[in-house]
Amino acid sequence: MNASVFASTQKRKNTRSDLAVPLKRSSIPAFQFDPASPAKNLKNIFTHQSTIIDRLFCERDDLVERVQTLEERLSNSLSMISVQKARIVNLSELSARLSASGPAENNRQPPAPSQIAPDDKIIVEQILKLSLDQIPLYLAHNPFPLQCTLTSPQLGAERINSVLTSLPSQVAVPFASAAFAQLFRSSEISELVQTLRKSIHNHQFIHKIEAFCCKLFKAGFCQLFALQPQQNQLVTLFDSDGFTLQVPVGQGIVGSCAKEGKILIYQSTQESPSYDPEIDDFFNIGSNPSLLIPIFDSSSNFVISVILVHSPKVGALFTPEDLQVGEILSSQISPFLTAYVEHMEKNEDRSYRSELSLAVKSLLGKNTLEELLQTTLQVVQRMIKAENAELYLIDDEQGLLYVFEPQSSHNGVQMYVRKYFSGKSGIPFHVIKSLSVVNINRLTPEKCEFFSRETDVVALGKPYLAVPVFAVGEKPIAVLAAYGKSGSNLFSPSDIAALQQLSVQVGVNLTNIFASQSAQETQQTCSADVGNFSNPLNFLIKQIAAGDEDSMIDLAEAISLEAIKRLNCDLIALWQVINNRPVQRYICKSQEEFIQIVDIPPVVNQVIESGEIKISAVAAEVQQMMGSFDDEASYKSYSNITMPIKDQDGKIIWIVIAENSLSAQGRFTDTDVAGLTEYSSFLIAATNVVNLQGTVESNEKAISLQKTLISTLTPVKTDMLNRLIVAINDSFDSKYCALYQADGIAEALTITETNYPDAPKSIMLTQGIIGKLFTTNESHFYNDIYNESEFNAPTDAFGLDDMNSAIYCKVTNSFLMVLLSPEKNKFNEQQVQAILGASDLVQIAYELSRNFNEGGSTDSSIVTAEQRATFMSRSSSPTRSDLEEYSDRFFNIMNYNEDDRIIMILKMFVSQGVIRKLQVPFQKLVQFVCTVRSCYNETPYHNWTHACDVTQFAFSCIMRGRLRLYLQDIELFALLLACVCHDVDHHGLNNAFHKKARTPLGILYDERPVMEMHHAATAIRLLEMPEHDILEGIENPSEKSHFYEFFIKIILATDMDKHFAYIKEFEEMSSDFDKRNERHRLLLAQIVMKSGDVSNTTRAFDVASDMSHKLTDEFFKQGDLERQLGIEVTPMCDRTKASHISTSQVGFYGFIAAPLLTALGNFITALADNTDQLEKNKRQWEQQKEQWELSQQK
Repeated sequence: MNASVFASTQKRKNTRSDLAVPLKRSSIPAFQFDPASPAKNLKNIFTHQSTIIDRLFCERDDLVERVQTLEERLSNSLSMISVQKARIVNLSELSARLSASGPAENNRQPPAPSQIAPDDKIIVEQILKLSLDQIPLYLAHNPFPLQCTLTSPQLGAERINSVLTSLPSQVAVPFASAAFAQLFRSSEISELVQTLRKSIHNHQFIHKIEAFCCKLFKAGFCQLFALQPQQNQLVTLFDSDGFTLQVPVGQGIVGSCAKEGKILIYQSTQESPSYDPEIDDFFNIGSNPSLLIPIFDSSSNFVISVILVHSPKVGALFTPEDLQVGEILSSQISPFLTAYVEHMEKNEDRSYRSELSLAVKSLLGKNTLEELLQTTLQVVQRMIKAENAELYLIDDEQGLLYVFEPQSSHNGVQMYVRKYFSGKSGIPFHVIKSLSVVNINRLTPEKCEFFSRETDVVALGKPYLAVPVFAVGEKPIAVLAAYGKSGSNLFSPSDIAALQQLSVQVGVNLTNIFASQSAQETQQTCSADVGNFSNPLNFLIKQIAAGDEDSMIDLAEAISLEAIKRLNCDLIALWQVINNRPVQRYICKSQEEFIQIVDIPPVVNQVIESGEIKISAVAAEVQQMMGSFDDEASYKSYSNITMPIKDQDGKIIWIVIAENSLSAQGRFTDTDVAGLTEYSSFLIAATNVVNLQGTVESNEKAISLQKTLISTLTPVKTDMLNRLIVAINDSFDSKYCALYQADGIAEALTITETNYPDAPKSIMLTQGIIGKLFTTNESHFYNDIYNESEFNAPTDAFGLDDMNSAIYCKVTNSFLMVLLSPEKNKFNEQQVQAILGASDLVQIAYELSRNFNEGGSTDSSIVTAEQRATFMSRSSSPTRSDLEEYSDRFFNIMNYNEDDRIIMILKMFVSQGVIRKLQVPFQKLVQFVCTVRSCYNETPYHNWTHACDVTQFAFSCIMRGRLRLYLQDIELFALLLACVCHDVDHHGLNNAFHKKARTPLGILYDERPVMEMHHAATAIRLLEMPEHDILEGIENPSEKSHFYEFFIKIILATDMDKHFAYIKEFEEMSSDFDKRNERHRLLLAQIVMKSGDVSNTTRAFDVASDMSHKLTDEFFKQGDLERQLGIEVTPMCDRTKASHISTSQVGFYGFIAAPLLTALGNFITALADNTDQLEKNKRQWEQQKEQWELSQQK
């Protein structure tokens, strides 16, 4: 600011001062005398005098107030004069010297010209144009003494002395005093630093900094915000009521300062672009100015704290001098706040894991809704410090939500009753529909478009958090909500993650509770009086064994009685459809048989014609559907289900009518439809069995098989289909059996059930006898399969050379059954027909198995819903001992089974906080890891075991090498995930093979690293599947791109062709590593990945040796294939020319592994012990090599 501008600014400020306005007397109206009315004159006199007195009192009060203001300002001026005098005393020698040599007192001209820099000459000229009282303000806006001494203390002192000697004494003295005041502020910061050294872990540490800043900047308020890195937010504590204010990074003036990383001055805080009233109104700054100072991590350039300072007086301003002082303060206290934040982060992470582990454990074993409800709400309130919580459950039948409200019975017993919400709006309904998390800082109807007073009014004006609760089969069954954050202003990312983790266990508990309730209800229903059988399947067995001629009618009667119980209705009627004409078989009305033959209701023929179910609860409509039935049966119809029952060919063979539901709603529901469908399936099976009884002489084997198969269907459980297939196999005394299902998309058959583990998992429709018969819809038996022209041993005989007889039977449009036997002439046509007769039972067993075990499979590579829930429960709370075990340098992956390896990897992700920071859906992460495991092939070395081993090494680097100081959270996530995926779908063949053999992959990637590109592409394809969308919580497209940038390039770094280029670049970068440089961070992550890929060299020697032999075996298998294909055999893969394994290992250790691990150990010294172990192993290989060479000389 130049002198003229500065002067004009001061002039404008003075004109606005209230003291510049002169005091004016209030005008008093003149008294009017009326000679004609003495009384009126007297009255006017009193009124006039009263007005004068009132005006005088007002003027007196105004004068008193102005005097008090003047006294206050005078007092302040005297205080400032006292301070100035003290400063002048400190400069007495300089003042005396300058006074002795200066010009006359009133002379303001500078002394004789001296050697002075052009910039300082301008400063002198500007100062000479100012009045003496303007000099301190001028230096506040132009703090060159402070800037000079910070840049170079010696040069700064010379410049200040040059300016002083160029000024007359009368000007130099106040200038020196003001300059000294600036420098004195920086010396005060040095005193603070000495104080902080003694109280780094004291709870008064923060308060000392805040109190000092108030004094340093002459402010009325100061608040220090410390970063919580794992939650991406800053927190501060208000001492008045113990309230913790949480500020997300990037939000409000404080969050913006942390994100931008620079000192910010707002002269009117409310007008700043980053002002957020929901956060910033807590400070009561209003339109006052504010100063925000970021504090950086002492070992990097990341903000770890923000200091907020503001003046309580409107009109007060922060100056550039304050900005300079803020920079000094930031740099001086950075080391202390770095230590403080690290200390806080460790305590927070330790406390969080401990509390979450206890919370999950407290939910285990809660097998009743009452127990679970009480415990869940208490755990949520304690874990995330919510004022209250609620569990909203879903009523699937009515599509409504309900909660349990505690009530006391008449005898004082505590019980819970359902409270339904009639509407279908509100936050819980939104969570169910969107399957997303809702987190609102302050719930208001204006901010929340799906707000409903019915469900949400209890949380009005409070922070609100709600997450969906999933059943074991990924179906949403509840919403877990919390509102009112005790001692804070919002729910943090850590709170969201904690609630999601708790919801997983709550979902498991609810699934078990509902399953138990359903089983109890079924048991109660079956144990009731249901006629002459306990359940339909057992009755079928008895009826078939009896061979009753009237079994068809008896079966209809038994199933009708059971259906009345199951559906809780008043009437069941059955018509058998023969040649498209309905025949009345049985009517049960009010628990009694109705034997009269009635006219066929119109709805029966309507359903036969349309083939669709009809449901109605409108009395008039039902009466039209039933026609004269009500009059003939002396009945009144109100609600109705009419269902067609179709055989395997889609032909209608029965019509079932159920009428008048006795439920509270008086109508039939989807559950009733499902129940009726279940009994209809039994009726279809019974119909087929009874039909077969009529031809028992010609097909006794079929009847026997049907009896056997029906008996195997009891009990109805998830293994029904497997039991059925094994029963068929045992009935025909065959050795192996399998059931294949058509996959229309892949044009292949996929195995569903088998008793032979090595049976082919997939068979193309173009392969062998099986493919041909399925395509042509045929079924045949063969007693010498090797003589068949279409025979293909790997598929038709499961790759076995001792199989001779076979049955290939297409039992339905989707299934084909295979039976194999080593005996010749084993099978016949009757057996084929018997299997075809059981096709309906196969379909029923498959459907029931699928319903009981949604998504299940006998293939061990596919994880079931129950397994997924187990993985989530066991891995959600890693302990300190887990982390120490997984980061151990002497880790041995062979000590862990398949499930333990999955749990280990999941715990690694959880322990780093990336699940909650990046909002990774835990269920999808579990599914993704399990799917990746299934995509690894059974190669000798590059398999799932190797992937887990590499991931453990990277995790060890993260923990022991403190990689969190170098990499961002999303980059750590990408590194761990890349380790898991880096060799997915490896074929045991290297890049050179694919290029030489011109495989499809070799042609596709040509000049690129073939397998590394394939691994990355396979992983990306899996990540893009909806069930594996673990990145759905990352909403920012640039962040998602950042993840893929690291993830893909980390995998590609395992290309050995560029091995030494990576090492060279890393060594050159190590000396000036910059955490702000993304390329530096990526290169570090790539080096960790590459080190993990050769980390077998750092294991204990027996483990390292075993891995080396497996890798060598894989190489030799490639060489065998190259020789078979007639292409050049890779030297290291040629077992015919190979020397002792120690020879190759000495070279690999010395030239490949050692330079890489040495470079990493030099950069992060905590990892240097990896190289030590490598050297020990290398010496053992050298000893083996020497011994082998000596043996060859002999």
